[in-house]
Amino acid sequence: MIFFVDEENKLNTKQYSNLNHETLLNLVETSSLINELSKQFFSRFHINDAQFNILMTLNKNYSLEGMTQMDLSKELIIAKSNLVGLIDKLEEKEFLERKINSADRRFNKIILTEKGLDFIKEIKNDYFEEVDSLINNLLETEKKALINSMRKIQQFLKEEKQIN
Repeated sequence: MIFFVDEENKLNTKQYSNLNHETLLNLVETSSLINELSKQFFSRFHINDAQFNILMTLNKNYSLEGMTQMDLSKELIIAKSNLVGLIDKLEEKEFLERKINSADRRFNKIILTEKGLDFIKEIKNDYFEEVDSLINNLLETEKKALINSMRKIQQFLKEEKQIN
């Protein structure tokens, strides 16, 4: 899909007569701005948003058993082939480790290390403060309406357009 952009590669800010098109452009611009904010935030910690999501998911599902790469891939909706490189980088930073599953060697378990747990504790509050600063200017009713609207679009894309 092609979006109209101006010379500086910024979305055109003029009002459109087509409300659907204006809605889509605002979604795209907002997504782009949030992605840029995310890059800036996570670069301070020398990780990216995908690596952070892996760490948070492992933390949420924390156990000494860990999670299989397949389960992690499904939960994060990341292709297993893309997940491998992200896990490699986090393993290099010693935030997690792969544990070979002796019952089935095809299914490594991914386990947070002590260093990974400490890192999550270090970054978590800053992350949620950043999220709050971004979203706090919306009223609760606006937040709920936005969530519902996004879910409708997501459901349409998944069910009607078969986009996963």
